[in-house]
Amino acid sequence: MSHFRTDLAEESHRHYRFAQGTDLDGVRLRQYQADGFSISDLHIDTPAAAQSLQKPCGRYLTAQCKSPLFSDRTRTHTDARTLADLLRQLLPKTGNILILGLGNRNITPDRLGSAVMEHLVITRHLITTLPDTFGNMRPVCAIAPGVLGVTGIETSEIARALVQQLQPAAVLAIDALCATDPQRLCSSFQFSDAGIAPGSGAGNHREALSKDTLGIPVIAAGIPTVIAGGTEAHPLLMTPTDIDFLIEKSARILGYAVDMALHGPLSPAELDAFLC
Repeated sequence: MSHFRTDLAEESHRHYRFAQGTDLDGVRLRQYQADGFSISDLHIDTPAAAQSLQKPCGRYLTAQCKSPLFSDRTRTHTDARTLADLLRQLLPKTGNILILGLGNRNITPDRLGSAVMEHLVITRHLITTLPDTFGNMRPVCAIAPGVLGVTGIETSEIARALVQQLQPAAVLAIDALCATDPQRLCSSFQFSDAGIAPGSGAGNHREALSKDTLGIPVIAAGIPTVIAGGTEAHPLLMTPTDIDFLIEKSARILGYAVDMALHGPLSPAELDAFLC
């Protein structure tokens, strides 16, 4: 028996429709095209639908690039702006944002979260120390908390402590995802207001990061870096041979998208100046 596992709500929905031969009550789906991406706007509205799809209730925005990413620097900024428009729909309009870069930085397909950290415009400390220059920017702070096997601390424990101390308006959790379609590897971007369960793509479920567990909105952002295969008894995870290159390039696009979503219409030159 094949082993079906995906972090992408759109794939779960498509698999359900194929297997059952019918639509699923409690799900709303809108699909459209935007600037080289196929966009899926999926709402899981009922507990029954959530159980059928094995995904929490919430909204899932998925952008699938229709042509190869990373063609040039101008394309990177254009793609990031399109993705920022999607992410902005899920984020609170004001308030401090705590970004968590999830995953194990020592395992290449799992280091997306920590790689994105290198492309973020972090402002919380600058607003405090240089208010005349940065006072009009949104406060943003970020951390890559590592994984339980390295730190001995659950990611959810770190997140709760930080939320209690910093009192952010929301948490933005960034993580590598698992898909079933090889064409989605490092070319699909999923944003959700349903939170995230770290490690779920690799079958290593930890406590979920969600509004129920942290008490504030948790927005999840991710990119598939592995596909699931094998069988129920012998599951496999597969990743491209050039995953090092793909992680670095997709992390830059996602990082720029987060910056644009949080800080408004930053120009490419302004982004590059902040991050150089």
